[in-house]
Order: sequence, then structure tokens, then C-alpha cells
Amino acid sequence: MSAIVAIMPTAEYNAVMEGRHVKAARAMLGMSQTDLCKLAGVSRATLNDLENDTGDPRRSSALAVESALREKGVNFIDDGDYIGVTMPKNRA
Repeated sequence: MSAIVAIMPTAEYNAVMEGRHVKAARAMLGMSQTDLCKLAGVSRATLNDLENDTGDPRRSSALAVESALREKGVNFIDDGDYIGVTMPKNRA
């Protein structure tokens, strides 16, 4: 029996995305915070706030980080019971 999984294909200010998902995605990609900051065009302080669920990062910053991760092949999933981060096995 397989579960139906909703994969959010584009950045849409994913309310499901939490700091731990950003950290997990970054780890899966082998990216440093500096790498992700450069790719997303956000400051290190902003990324720290997003990853630690602290502060009050702008919606545009969260979207920029989400978009940058999606460009690298990351998907944020929500099947109603579970949320998570996935990426293809054979990413280019």
C-alpha cells in the first residue's frame, strides 16, 4: 500500500518547511550555509534565523531559500501524516 504524497513543485512559501527541513536539505546536498546564502541571495543571519526557527525572516527570504534548494533538486513533501525532504537519487 503506497501513500499519496503531495510534492510541492515550486516555491510557494511552504508553510510546512521548517528550519530542520532547510538544514536537512542542505546536508543532503552537501552545501554549507555560505553556499546556500550565495545561491539564495540572503545573509548568513537570515539563514540562521530560518534554520533555527527564530527571528522574523521576510517571506521573500524564505522563498529565496526554498527556490534555491528546489533548483538543486530538493522537494518538500507533505502527505498529511508526514512531512519531509527528498531529492532524486541521480541528480545532475
